[in-house]
Amino acid sequence: MDNNENNVQDQVNEVSREKETKANPSNNKAPKITAVLIATILILVIGIGVGCGIWLAKNGGNGASTAEALNKMDNSATNNVTEDNSNEPEEKSYFEANKNLDFTSNQRDDINGKVAIIKRGESIFQTEKHDGYYTYKDMFSNSYDIKEITNITSEYEMTSNNGELNLFKAVVEYIDNNNNKKSFAVAVIVPKDQNQAGIAGTYDNYTGTTSFVKEFTNLYEGSREAEKSYASEYIKIIDKIETEYPNSKYDLIYFNNDNIPDLVVDGPGLNLYMYENGKVYTLMENESVGIGGSKYFDYLEKKGALYNYGNGYAGAISQVIIKVLNSKREFDEFKIISEGATLEPTDSMYEQVQKELAKSAGHYYNGKKISEEEFNNKLKESSVSSQEKDYKSLSGSKSIEEIKKQL
Repeated sequence: MDNNENNVQDQVNEVSREKETKANPSNNKAPKITAVLIATILILVIGIGVGCGIWLAKNGGNGASTAEALNKMDNSATNNVTEDNSNEPEEKSYFEANKNLDFTSNQRDDINGKVAIIKRGESIFQTEKHDGYYTYKDMFSNSYDIKEITNITSEYEMTSNNGELNLFKAVVEYIDNNNNKKSFAVAVIVPKDQNQAGIAGTYDNYTGTTSFVKEFTNLYEGSREAEKSYASEYIKIIDKIETEYPNSKYDLIYFNNDNIPDLVVDGPGLNLYMYENGKVYTLMENESVGIGGSKYFDYLEKKGALYNYGNGYAGAISQVIIKVLNSKREFDEFKIISEGATLEPTDSMYEQVQKELAKSAGHYYNGKKISEEEFNNKLKESSVSSQEKDYKSLSGSKSIEEIKKQL
């Protein structure tokens, strides 16, 4: 093919391209658009790379790997959108919050009934479960809808005559399924083996049943034998005193912390007898009351404490004595001697009273004079306060016929 033919062919090709361009104008712009997109992507990649480099320089140093740094970045982003609740206190149920409570050594401490329920757990009340609340049905068909138990209080009631069981009245405070605050009382029995403590039903219903009578009266064989023993011993004492001092008065009290009554004899002075472990102990014998003796005697029930007040010099000197029974079945004596009725200097006994007060006034423990501070500390150790308000009068009020019937 010669040069002329080549030129003609080139012209033909050029014309074809021009026609194609006019027919499809977008084909003419494609290369330009592609170039713009590539340039934009390159700019973004460079920007991200620079940003990561700056962040890594701040956070990925100290030998941290790229993976660790990226992990930090990821965690940082997550923390920015997730609320931190780590410092919020965890909500606990009443039972969970009190689960570490333990029984105390003192069987009369009213925490025992409360702890007995807590140790058994909330499930003891969940006889029926519903959506958002549960129902407690006791053995007497009482029914309580409980959404949440908010508190339990307990009050000591009594110990069975054989000393094996302690009865508590526990009040359960709760919110019902209608958000009303309510409460109910249950009878809680705590035996010596306290792990076996349990609920015996609603208090008022339970204490009116024969099961209550069986568990807290003299139907125990051991209890009956113990009663026969102390009763027969007390009757021997009563008969002997009655032959010598007819018409004496008698009474039964609970002086020490057991469940066997103690005998008071008001005849030849004031007398107090205690039965323990098959033996009678004389705690008071022929104590004078009235003229020439103490004005009166009081006692603290179940605490083994006596209180008496006396005076001398026509009331010018007062004497307060508190006696506390110790483990040897003897009394520790706490005595305070102080000025009583004020005398005028012109009174014939004034000087003598002043001398006696100067010599004797003060605080005494078992006959030894001690400081007031030491006196108060020792009295606290005995679990008795000089300000006790629950003293009862120690005296006899029953005839021989009445006391024997009671025994």
